[in-house]
Amino acid sequence: MTAEKILEDKKEGISFTESEILGEIEKIKLQLVKTKMNFDMSTDEILIDSYIYEIISLNKKYQYFLRLAKKYGVSAEVFKKEPKKRWKR
Repeated sequence: MTAEKILEDKKEGISFTESEILGEIEKIKLQLVKTKMNFDMSTDEILIDSYIYEIISLNKKYQYFLRLAKKYGVSAEVFKKEPKKRWKR
């Protein structure tokens, strides 16, 4: 069992492991889906405003972690496209 590499940015004062970065990306994606569904079902103006701000915030956080993953060369197999399977009839 190998220890996971810690990725540090001393300028920003942050440190993450690769799995933490990928975990955050997945968590944010799920939060975005949930928030967008709540937005679509809302009729109250105050809630709609709240969901708009939450979506903007989550998008910014998502962009941050994607940029962090790119900076450190973090990738996951689940993000790579698989070839389409063709079904025979």
